[in-house]
Amino acid sequence: MRCVAAAVKIASDFDSGMSKEAAVSGATGTEPDKLREKAREMGAKTKFSASGLGKGVFA
Repeated sequence: MRCVAAAVKIASDFDSGMSKEAAVSGATGTEPDKLREKAREMGAKTKFSASGLGKGVFA
């Protein structure tokens, strides 16, 4: 059960960070979705997680 709770928290933190980025940057329409997808892509291709990228690169 702890794994599920951890996964939910990670997803929630990622969404929260990306929502903040969209608000700060003024992203509209499909732009927030593109930012989320790019963070996930970079998380898969680099040593950084998508959540970490959402907090660091896009913050």
